[in-house]
Amino acid sequence: MDAASNPAPRSLVRRIWWLAAALVLVGAIAASAVYICAFDDHHFTDLDVYLGGGQVWRDGADLYQAQLPTPFPKFTLRFTYPPLAAVLFSALTVLPAGLAAALFTAGTMGALAASLRLVLARLLPVGFARRYPLPVLALASTLAATWLEPVRETISFGQVNVLLLVLVLADCLVARPWWPRGLLIGLAAAVKLTPAVFVLFFLVRRQWRPVLTAVGGFLGLCLAGALLAPRDSLDYWFGALFDTKRIGVLGFSYNQSLRGVLARVAVDTGWQNPLWLGLSVLVLAVTVLVAARARAAGEDVAALLAVAACGLLVSPVSWAHHWVWVAPGLVWAAVRVARAHSWTACVLGLYAWYLCLFTPYRLPPQLREPGQYWDFGESLLGNLYVWLAIAMLGSMAVWTARLRLGAASRLRGSGQSLAQPA
Repeated sequence: MDAASNPAPRSLVRRIWWLAAALVLVGAIAASAVYICAFDDHHFTDLDVYLGGGQVWRDGADLYQAQLPTPFPKFTLRFTYPPLAAVLFSALTVLPAGLAAALFTAGTMGALAASLRLVLARLLPVGFARRYPLPVLALASTLAATWLEPVRETISFGQVNVLLLVLVLADCLVARPWWPRGLLIGLAAAVKLTPAVFVLFFLVRRQWRPVLTAVGGFLGLCLAGALLAPRDSLDYWFGALFDTKRIGVLGFSYNQSLRGVLARVAVDTGWQNPLWLGLSVLVLAVTVLVAARARAAGEDVAALLAVAACGLLVSPVSWAHHWVWVAPGLVWAAVRVARAHSWTACVLGLYAWYLCLFTPYRLPPQLREPGQYWDFGESLLGNLYVWLAIAMLGSMAVWTARLRLGAASRLRGSGQSLAQPA
């Protein structure tokens, strides 16, 4: 039997090529991260605050009164996360600052690759994944996602966003987790409160066990934080949590949330909070509808993206680097476009990627002080992520309605009702 008739050598060559491609991609991702860290101007500001908070906790000082140093002279920040976050970050304070930053960045890039692999594994058909190895596809997606502005900012600030992203995706998308489903969302929420919104992913399907696990995990971890940092826990839950001045100026253009939009337009300040609450209720209602329909159709990634958009829109503050969900969102959109074979959808998807890459929302004035506003044109350009999220939720509402109508039509054809599955 010659080599031409034996598939083994051909298979070996193919594996070597894929391995070489994976190594090249890993090198390109590492080089991209190093470039971003070296040439961006944020210099791990937020990581310094995390480590500073961890050191304050280790020293037994007052966590929420401390002015934490940053890489910029005469510029300090306060710790804004729950006490458990400071306890966890204290583990890195025993390392030299440079090594801690390198390990944290490597963890961020690994978490991004793992996140996109989870998304691709759920979206791609089995046959496609056999022809094109999933790890290589995930690495290629990671390289493209690294240059999206929210990911770049997360890397250069030393933010936790991507680490929280992988916790949520793993909790919701892993088919048979070895941990109780819901626990990772509880952990993410105990570190930074906003991931608690992903309990909606389970609520819309009335999956009570993961809901209770998430709530129980959150409360248990908060209790652990209270035992380890009792004074700081009292300060946080009964004071610092409600002190909006600790977060920053709501109208600052980097705050890409509905509340930020209202703070940047000339709306009477007495109306801003009622309008925000009303819009938030509307967004929540649409999200529940979209997520329920998507999950009923087996489109779990779409449901997660809808919940993520809701959380980012209704949160009082969603800094640009919080929007790392655009990475799995664009992967989801790319797969949908490939399935639809639509040039229009392809152009729109590329345009969305371009917007998240080059960030034209930075062009209007930054509005770093209260009482500064944008005109209509500046609002259209400057609230980029908000408009993208609203457009995505609207298009998902139409798409999931069509999915439901299609399912109802098929069930009518088989003589069954939509409420009574076969």
